[in-house]
Amino acid sequence: MTIDDPQDPATPTRTKARCVLVPGDGPESPGRTRAWTRWTLRQVSPDLPEDRVTDVLLVVDELMSNAVLHGGGCRHVVLAVETDRVVVKVADHSPALAYVPAPDVRSVSGMRMVGDGASTWGQAVDDAGKTVWAVVRLG
Repeated sequence: MTIDDPQDPATPTRTKARCVLVPGDGPESPGRTRAWTRWTLRQVSPDLPEDRVTDVLLVVDELMSNAVLHGGGCRHVVLAVETDRVVVKVADHSPALAYVPAPDVRSVSGMRMVGDGASTWGQAVDDAGKTVWAVVRLG
């Protein structure tokens, strides 16, 4: 596992908080998850610069929107706030992997936006669907 692999268990000294939300499947769930994420970041890391908060919110919003629109709904969201990064995991009901167009294709792609805001991201299929994760560096 690499340091950017969120499957790698965080050491207790790095992890400030690990929170789970089950936001539901409705069209309001991305907004609810954004608000929860902002609140959680402000509670755990009140001095976190607004541009880092914005990067995390962009990633959360896109992963949640994809889960609702393309993944059959959201099973749960995990937000792990660590000293140097935030790991976001969104689990949905579909085993179909997130689509990322080739770099030369002219289209707006949400997963490209995730890639712009995150240092790395990935996805894994499980028995209930898939989990898409992203790591946002704080430094």
